[in-house]
Parts: sequence; C-alpha cells; structure tokens
Amino acid sequence: MMTEEYYLYNKTLLYYIIILLFVDKPKNVAL
Repeated sequence: MMTEEYYLYNKTLLYYIIILLFVDKPKNVAL
C-alpha cells in the first residue's frame, strides 16, 4: 500500500531537514 512509501518518504525528509540544520549551524557560528 501507499502508507509504507509515505512513511518512508516522511522519514527521509525529516532526516534531510535535520542534516541541513546541523550543517547550517557551524556555518552560522563561523560567520
């Protein structure tokens, strides 16, 4: 069903956002 794919997509998106936040923080601190 579509439910598993939707869940996997949301989890991937969440990890992507978290990684972006952690990558952006050192840049902001350095600047």
